[in-house]
Amino acid sequence: MTGIATAVARFGAAFDVRLTTSHAASSPLGLWMLEALLAPTVEGSSHRAELGEALGLEPDEAYAAALSLLREPHPAVDLALAAWARGALLSPVGSRAIAGFPPGLVRRAMPSQAEADAWARERTRGRVDRFPQSVDDPSLAAVFASALAARVSWRRP
Repeated sequence: MTGIATAVARFGAAFDVRLTTSHAASSPLGLWMLEALLAPTVEGSSHRAELGEALGLEPDEAYAAALSLLREPHPAVDLALAAWARGALLSPVGSRAIAGFPPGLVRRAMPSQAEADAWARERTRGRVDRFPQSVDDPSLAAVFASALAARVSWRRP
């Protein structure tokens, strides 16, 4: 697991530099998991090499590591993943693609904003009250979401 920890830590540092410009509740591990679980869908050697560089592991190795983390989660971490889609992605071809996602990744039609907000609240044990992205935009074809809540206690607040 040291390879996974190192890869996620490196990914997290890049994530913080590129994606967070102010205080934010975000999870580099959640994004790493989503990217790793989607790795088998990436085609072309240059794209796979780029993904491997971003993930810190070869795509197949990252995929296997993500599956392992889903099957045997750390007892202090609740991790939820979802793939929501509408339109063409719910067609027979699109459904087969989404159906190929691993166990532990919820697959369903695009929720309403209220349902997405409830999903975020439930999966983060109330720490995130609203899903951070609007899902009501009809041009939005798919959303891949992750939520991570850690059970920790601080020695000092």
